[in-house]
Amino acid sequence: MRIIYNNAGLVLDFIDGIAEVIVIENAKVMRDFICEIWRDYSGHDAAIMLIDEDKKLNMHKSAELIFNPFAIDVNSKKLKKLLYSEMKDISNMECQLEFYDLQSNLIEYINKVGSRLPYAISFDGIVDFVDILQLMNTRFEIEDIDLEHKLTEYVKLVGQLEGRKLFVFVNLKMYMEDSEIKELYKIAFYYGCSVMLIESAERRKFEEEHVTIIDKDQCIIEY
Repeated sequence: MRIIYNNAGLVLDFIDGIAEVIVIENAKVMRDFICEIWRDYSGHDAAIMLIDEDKKLNMHKSAELIFNPFAIDVNSKKLKKLLYSEMKDISNMECQLEFYDLQSNLIEYINKVGSRLPYAISFDGIVDFVDILQLMNTRFEIEDIDLEHKLTEYVKLVGQLEGRKLFVFVNLKMYMEDSEIKELYKIAFYYGCSVMLIESAERRKFEEEHVTIIDKDQCIIEY
């Protein structure tokens, strides 16, 4: 998999187990680079492309852009919908008789309560296991954890449930420790995902990284 950025003649090749770090020291170039990524992600024509085996990928489906890691939501509607779908499959394939018993018991209970009323009632039966999950606000159990664990959990869930191939972060090294970033890499690589960091300044380099610098004069340096 690779990213091609035509405006700078830049090609970033992703290798298993190696994060791509692009350092852009020129503010305008960095702004334009992020803007083109967002344009492609939003489905517009852009000067940037995500390629895999000579085929252009839909970035919206293949990549997860995290410009503000503090705003990520592990229990977003998108992830909860995927969770419910997975749980429904398990219910249908492995617990169907128990679900029928649950439906029957619930109907019996409502009828029992309703028989004590001075007026008649009617109600709809439960036709979908997802109805129960929504009613009980079923969600991922995430406590009030710090940014590191929140991010690694998010990467794990998105990688597993959505099958995203690439995670893109902006200036992640500004507010995460070395050990925290390495752990994030470890989780992403374990689930077969690639990572790209877009940084505005050169910082410490890890052995799990390939670094490309576009300096203020727009010269490209790799190491």
